[in-house]
Amino acid sequence: MIVALLVVVVVAMGLVALFANVNSSLNLTRNDQNRTNAFQLANAGMDQAVYRIDTKTLPLVASGTYQPILASPAPPGCLGGPCLLAGFRENLGVGASSFDFEATKTPPGQDTTWTVRATGTDTDASGRRRRVVATVGADSLFRDAFLTDIAFSLTGNQTSPEAYRSSVCVDPRGRSDSPCISTYPIPGRLSSNGTVSGSSATAAAFRSRWDGFNMYGRTNQADADQACMNGACGTAPQVAAITNPRSLEVLAMPSYPEPEPCPFGGNIGRNGQTTTLAAGDYTCERINLQGTIIVGGSGNVRLWPTRSFSVSAGAVVNQAQVPARFQVYYPKQESGGGNSSSICDSKIWGLLFTPGMSIDCNGSHQPEIYGAVVAKEYAGTGNQFDFHWDMDSVDAVSTGKYVIQNWRERPATVDDC
Repeated sequence: MIVALLVVVVVAMGLVALFANVNSSLNLTRNDQNRTNAFQLANAGMDQAVYRIDTKTLPLVASGTYQPILASPAPPGCLGGPCLLAGFRENLGVGASSFDFEATKTPPGQDTTWTVRATGTDTDASGRRRRVVATVGADSLFRDAFLTDIAFSLTGNQTSPEAYRSSVCVDPRGRSDSPCISTYPIPGRLSSNGTVSGSSATAAAFRSRWDGFNMYGRTNQADADQACMNGACGTAPQVAAITNPRSLEVLAMPSYPEPEPCPFGGNIGRNGQTTTLAAGDYTCERINLQGTIIVGGSGNVRLWPTRSFSVSAGAVVNQAQVPARFQVYYPKQESGGGNSSSICDSKIWGLLFTPGMSIDCNGSHQPEIYGAVVAKEYAGTGNQFDFHWDMDSVDAVSTGKYVIQNWRERPATVDDC
């Protein structure tokens, strides 16, 4: 009898221990599941924020749980409209659980880069909270300071490029002070889908003057190094091997408001005369600029030539103004189509996304450019490369498609690092 009782007690104790272990395991599993649920909710908030930013679903008035954050005071030059929006908040429920997020323009006054903070709360089960923080940015058209599709070729001991910031000093000529003028190496890259070639003097000068070289379409470092002045550019990290070629699809021409008719039939300006081109979007089959071209009003001029783009010798375009006020989008041309005319002997303050244009100018005939450039190819001789990169061009124009550039989890009570 005593033995039987002992057996029963031992079995009961074993069952209690087993139940405790199972219950503990279930609690751990439930806690893990609650944490996972909250984490998924936080990511849902991040996705919703990116969707609103990417689709520009950003009204200036509250709607439901959506709350706009308006800038006060308004950013310089903002007279109303989307530029008044500094950020937004939203709180959405999923059953008894929820997620909330806040997105703010970082830094204020632009819409290329946002900081998003999203928190998920698993109120259905435990009230467990998880928070994620990310930078959401649009892909910049001018993330490379100077980019060619086919080739960049130059000789001579160069004293260029120079880098400046037009928001600090709109006219960098004759300036050497910081923060107007950047020290060397400039924080921009000379890049190509093809090759970069030059004399040993050019290679030595460029290694000290550029931050580095992005060699697109190169599957390994050795291939990238060889494509950049036959190895004279150096190697990683100064030379970056980027597997995919850089996309050179031009910015889409807006459908609303409709672009203006082609001004002056595409022959804009005359030698020896000053012509004011009103701010606006223009599309032309062929565009040639002559004389002195001034951008009128307070907006930007954006040109979409479809067959050819050229700037005559001696022409001065948008002189000593913010380069983003004059933008050109000239697409790649089919073989045998179009006409990649010259911009030799000209001075241009502008952003040139012109993968259909070849720049082939010898010696002192090379153009003087302030802004940023995407071209089919560049070829020049002598130490006359005259390029001044506007560092603000990186944030000036984007593809309009936003992606999460970095992502990190933070404690639920902490905004950021």
